[in-house]
Amino acid sequence: MKFITDLLDSIVREWVQRPKKLGLSYGLCLVSFLGPAGLHRFYLGKPVSGVLYFCTWGFAGLGTLFDLFQMPSLVHNYNQLNPVVTHKALSSERAILTAAKKHQGVLTIPMVSMETSLSLSQAREHLHKLYVSGYCTKDIDQDGVEIYEFIGLEAKKPLWS
Repeated sequence: MKFITDLLDSIVREWVQRPKKLGLSYGLCLVSFLGPAGLHRFYLGKPVSGVLYFCTWGFAGLGTLFDLFQMPSLVHNYNQLNPVVTHKALSSERAILTAAKKHQGVLTIPMVSMETSLSLSQAREHLHKLYVSGYCTKDIDQDGVEIYEFIGLEAKKPLWS
């Protein structure tokens, strides 16, 4: 089961989260003249126009021809509107979660900085993002230290019986 989820995760990262490439977009567009039209539209995150192109053979080829001239702009617009989630951000989250599990789900900003390769300001930023996203709770102790608690990382009893 883990193999399948890892495979799907890698496909999502490769196909969806990567910046779109101009050469591949041109290639998919040129395929429209040989058969299925609109593949470049699906690739660039435009499924509605992709279906329209597919059903009308790229508006009788005119839409596809127009897209050949507009392709740099289409790719640029997609990449601007869909920033890439970097592997570094994913690995920082994983490092924070690993540290939280090691400390029974409770972390402070200095603890994250000590356990990971993040600076104090980066640790604060990442913890804040996880807090805002609802992955942990935040409390302030009597000394003014921010305490982040990740519920569920250290279960006291089995989750299944």
